[in-house]
Amino acid sequence: MNNEEYEKEKEKMRREILDEMEKDQMRKEILDELNTKGRENPNSGSETIQSFGQAKKKSTVSFSKEAKSEESEEKIDDDNVPALEAISITPKQSMSKVSKVMIGVSLVLVIVAIACFPLIYDKANDFFAKLGNSDYIPIPDEPEKQYDKITMDSEVVKNLKYPVMHNDPATKDTYFSKDKISTSDFTNNDLLYRSLLDVLEGNMAPYSGKYSGKYCGSGATKVSLDGDYLELRLTGLFSRNVNYTLTDFTVPMNRLDTKYVGNWKYDAKNNRFIYYGCGTKTKTNLNYYDISVPYEVSTSEKNVNLYVDSYVAFALVNTKSKEYILYKDAAYTEELSRGTLKTNDASEELKTVVKDMDKASINKYKYTYTIEGCPYLDYCFASGEWVK
Repeated sequence: MNNEEYEKEKEKMRREILDEMEKDQMRKEILDELNTKGRENPNSGSETIQSFGQAKKKSTVSFSKEAKSEESEEKIDDDNVPALEAISITPKQSMSKVSKVMIGVSLVLVIVAIACFPLIYDKANDFFAKLGNSDYIPIPDEPEKQYDKITMDSEVVKNLKYPVMHNDPATKDTYFSKDKISTSDFTNNDLLYRSLLDVLEGNMAPYSGKYSGKYCGSGATKVSLDGDYLELRLTGLFSRNVNYTLTDFTVPMNRLDTKYVGNWKYDAKNNRFIYYGCGTKTKTNLNYYDISVPYEVSTSEKNVNLYVDSYVAFALVNTKSKEYILYKDAAYTEELSRGTLKTNDASEELKTVVKDMDKASINKYKYTYTIEGCPYLDYCFASGEWVK
């Protein structure tokens, strides 16, 4: 029996005892009244009225007319009801456990109230603002930002800037020979000249100053480039976290994607690079190319990182006969196919050849780009690795 049931049973028995006592009191009053009337009646003599009602139960309760029923109830409560002792089954330990449970529930309610206070405050504030202002317009919650799904047709993918993995077409040397690379694997010279390839010629200023050594260019190539601008291109390609030093650098003489091949010298006093040119161009009919063809793109959560999977092959091209051989590996040992070029743009034409080949025979490479540390909210190159 729990505490609530015990209290109900206790109250029931108390009421029964009170009812019985009230009945006894009524009988007593009736007998007293009859006895009094008998004494006043001259014909009654010394006779008394005998009660044939139920015998009274002995009680310590006073039946004085001045006593209030509430006092009777208080005297009867617990101390004068022996039967209640038999049904008292709730020990002090049970009451202690109930108290602990109530304290625990109270603590939980307090914690929940504290946690919900900001929400309750906002709702209450909103409610009273509505009451006080008939023109009140609630400020809608800012919707969660939706991130576009990036595909191969997305402009951001089409505009990605890939690192130069093969610096000099006259040699086989390529960064693809490494299993994995990051920006720290590129030499300082390669970082600077790759950034120069991303500079528009219109951002170069005519140079009419003196040269500290031999100048090998023409009058049209007497230019200088602001060091700050080259740094902007550098961090835009490789992020602000890239390590580099502004110093002299050289663009390989056999490159065909810029006319500013040769030497660039750094004027630290004026923070500018001056084009000197000069250098030795390798005379050869054989050029080596890395052929990279992106085919799939994926992203991390919230598009922070972008991954581009590409097919990569290696080509040896005879610039005179236009004959080519495609290889599977950077060491040029596993031949894939061979043929003759139909155009003068070997790199672009060979990409088409790779696209039409059986892809199961071509190795796959993954480029990783990130927006973390990248200025202009673009994607910067972070790393590259072969897909095993």
